[in-house]
Amino acid sequence: MTLFTSVPDLLGHRTEDMSSFEYLERSSLEEMGRVRTQVDRWFYEYPETNQTGISARLLAGNVSFSSTVFELQIHSMLKGAGHEILSVEPSLPHTPKTPDFYVKSPCGVKYYLELTEARDQTVDQARSTQLQGIIAARLDSINSSEFFLNIRWCGEVTRLDGIRRQIGLVRHWLAGFDYATERARGTSPTTRVSNPPSMSVDTEHYKFDLSLHPRDRPKNAPETWLGGQSFEARWVSAGQALKSSVEKKATRYGELERPYVIAVNVHDFAISRDTEMEAFYGSLALVIQRSSETGEPTVKREEFGGEGCFLRWGNPINTRVSGVLVFRALSMYGARGRPACLYLHPTAQHPVTFDYGYNTCSLVQGNRIERTVGQTVNSSLGLSDTWPDAT
Repeated sequence: MTLFTSVPDLLGHRTEDMSSFEYLERSSLEEMGRVRTQVDRWFYEYPETNQTGISARLLAGNVSFSSTVFELQIHSMLKGAGHEILSVEPSLPHTPKTPDFYVKSPCGVKYYLELTEARDQTVDQARSTQLQGIIAARLDSINSSEFFLNIRWCGEVTRLDGIRRQIGLVRHWLAGFDYATERARGTSPTTRVSNPPSMSVDTEHYKFDLSLHPRDRPKNAPETWLGGQSFEARWVSAGQALKSSVEKKATRYGELERPYVIAVNVHDFAISRDTEMEAFYGSLALVIQRSSETGEPTVKREEFGGEGCFLRWGNPINTRVSGVLVFRALSMYGARGRPACLYLHPTAQHPVTFDYGYNTCSLVQGNRIERTVGQTVNSSLGLSDTWPDAT
């Protein structure tokens, strides 16, 4: 089965309206050629009976593309670490739902592995961002050597119905402006003397406001004229996204007779180990016990409190989960040397008795964290830390 069918013909970088798969397939950049070859290799390592489904998912949108590449990478990592893939999407006797992999570790332990992603956008929000990119690209294609156009997005974009007509109305609106007149009014990109000309596009499926600003001087040839875009603010917490992604999977398959590991790809470069630990064990607090007679401190100790995935106010929860393997912003470009970490559940029904060669983190005696240090993700994939910039 062939994964890539187009001849690479795209010079330069990815445009707003281009999907991740299209850019990967069409880019003629040298480093993208290396990425294409590597994704192809991961794809052909995957069981042949599942390749059709994988190919369809790579084409199904940017979120699906990301999660599918993650699955291909995990499959490659498992094999490279000596784990045997017993089955993909194994059937369970008590539920029609299926985890991603049924695996046998190098030491003979059989376990289930579920994959998920923690991101700052839901699937609908990611789809909205993609559609916003398509609209922005169509507005940019109007082009102007005399003006900049700014966009302010109002809410999410759900569909592109009627966008051709709306772009036509924008063209008609723009045709009514004279550069010299607008410059005389003081509506340049750096001046706020008067309100710039504006237009609102408001439909059932999308809404955005446009404002027009004369360039400081006209260009001899048209170039990109989108001056900027503004979006509605979203509150994003990497720790909460990680915690939510694990909680959604923790009880998905009911009682299992074997260890159950969840692998999470966190789409946040800046998430810290402390944030990850709080997501699983809660926050660490100093507990002081005082004498009832004198009021003097008698015992001082650190305890984990709050609501984590493994402990809620110090009490075990989600004990069906044996451990969670956390990756940071792993993509088709690798992980740039960032380590992964396996967080072990302190009171799991089926404790994990193996590791993947990455960092591990476990809670000992209720209040002490033990860590081990392992290899980088790129190393486990057989990639250099600077890949794909260099081989």
